Amino acid sequence: MTPTLDSMSVTSAVIATAAGSASLYLGLPRQQFLRQPFAGRRSLAYGLGLLALGWALWSLTLRPTTAFFAILTIGMACLILLPVLGAFTTGRGRR
Repeated sequence: MTPTLDSMSVTSAVIATAAGSASLYLGLPRQQFLRQPFAGRRSLAYGLGLLALGWALWSLTLRPTTAFFAILTIGMACLILLPVLGAFTTGRGRR
């Protein structure tokens, strides 16, 4: 089974949206993955750029408003999971 343009654009959109959310998270001062956070403005610029790319890729298969809410949903899930994973990997969540 060969991949179609729709499946490739959706996969690319999910990856771009998750990477944009991760970039925004890694720019925060209290992120738990890096010793020192990314530079704030650079992280913001990369994150917003990746989210815009994700929106453009989502818009290839969905309506623009639906694409926007898909980005919000995936971004919200990533911004919830990243701090939880950071707490588990660093052991700060243990008693």
